[in-house]
Amino acid sequence: MTRSVRDALASHTDDYEVRDELLSNDRHVVREVGFEGRRAVCKLARNSNDATGLHRDALVLRRIADSGAAPVPDLLVHGEEYFVASFAAGGDYDGDAPRELRKCRLRDAGATLARVHDAFEFEAHGELRPDDDRLELDARESWPDLFAEWVADWSDALAGTRFAGLGEEVRAFVSDHSAAFADAGAPALVHGDYEDDNLRFAEDGVSSVLDWEVARSAPGEFDLARAELGWFEKPHSPENDGSLRTALTAGYESVRPLRDGFDARRAAYPAALTLRPLRKVGEVGTRAAVPADELGDVMASFVRDRLDAARRNLQ
Repeated sequence: MTRSVRDALASHTDDYEVRDELLSNDRHVVREVGFEGRRAVCKLARNSNDATGLHRDALVLRRIADSGAAPVPDLLVHGEEYFVASFAAGGDYDGDAPRELRKCRLRDAGATLARVHDAFEFEAHGELRPDDDRLELDARESWPDLFAEWVADWSDALAGTRFAGLGEEVRAFVSDHSAAFADAGAPALVHGDYEDDNLRFAEDGVSSVLDWEVARSAPGEFDLARAELGWFEKPHSPENDGSLRTALTAGYESVRPLRDGFDARRAAYPAALTLRPLRKVGEVGTRAAVPADELGDVMASFVRDRLDAARRNLQ
């Protein structure tokens, strides 16, 4: 870590207090802080290589707040390797809450995601690169090209593991069916990690959306499929009532219609997305309280199941 949370705060004000550590991983640390009389958080990259995501997070937070498309923390200050934002309002998603409350919250989560997609559309699909106080679009020729690039990266990361063949299988499927993904829709601002850990709720709706580090320009349906994976299909997903999946989708479609063919493409996205955590199956296993080997088998079986469904849907 090139600087401390204290150093980051002191570069802006003398009126600060460093409080509890909220999160610490190999990429960044998050501390609750007091900042000029406000309850806040400071998010700090552990090294300069991890700073790009935090810089992107800060710039997207500001744009979302200015647009009013979704409730987000107020960005207070930021630097190249850190930012300070107001403490997120609301509480965690409770998978044991009454079913009707969970249904309302999932529906609002879907609608909130769609409002972001509606508010921010781009001329092309691609990565969003922070440049000072701007987000520059690193455009690709098409969504099939960008998606295939991501899948290739996730597959390559499995080289030398027992999942390498599975990665190549998903990679070949996405390449062979590129025409189907060409109809996925216009490029929009996608969150990329829209699940319970990154949302807060108050009453029956979303009160704050956090962690925009992996935001990109991609079709909205990709973000919705990623959300479904997080809420319903992971070993540690908070929602075990699969019938509530329709609430998330209905909320989304109450704001923004999905493109024809989404149901056919739908299974391919979680198959591809699950390749990425397979390379860190031990870390995921710790979160899910499942032995790594056992979890790896479960995740690989899930990928094969979703890939088989995608083959049937897109044949």
